[in-house]
Amino acid sequence: HRYKNQPKEKKRQRDERAKRWLAEHPEKARQIQQRKQARQKAKRARQRYQTAQYVIWRKCPIPLGTVVRMLSYSKAGGRMRVEWGEQIVELPFCCVKRIDKEAVPVS
Repeated sequence: HRYKNQPKEKKRQRDERAKRWLAEHPEKARQIQQRKQARQKAKRARQRYQTAQYVIWRKCPIPLGTVVRMLSYSKAGGRMRVEWGEQIVELPFCCVKRIDKEAVPVS
């Protein structure tokens, strides 16, 4: 049974039980909270990096100085897929440099 579909009384009981557990286990509660915050931070960073624009600054199939937009990346492979005009190209991380949002001209 999903939490949001539960009757109000059951939700209240569950919330009280959770609150009691958190009060009884402050160290664990703090660790859980820190993990939640780290997850949120990683999510925001991922969104920021994926919507950011990058400039080509090392020799690769795309001309130097070209501004590209990242679509996805593979951390294990050390590569990112970027949109370049109509094409999608996969490049190593070392070939690109992220442009700060303030520096990107609004087109």
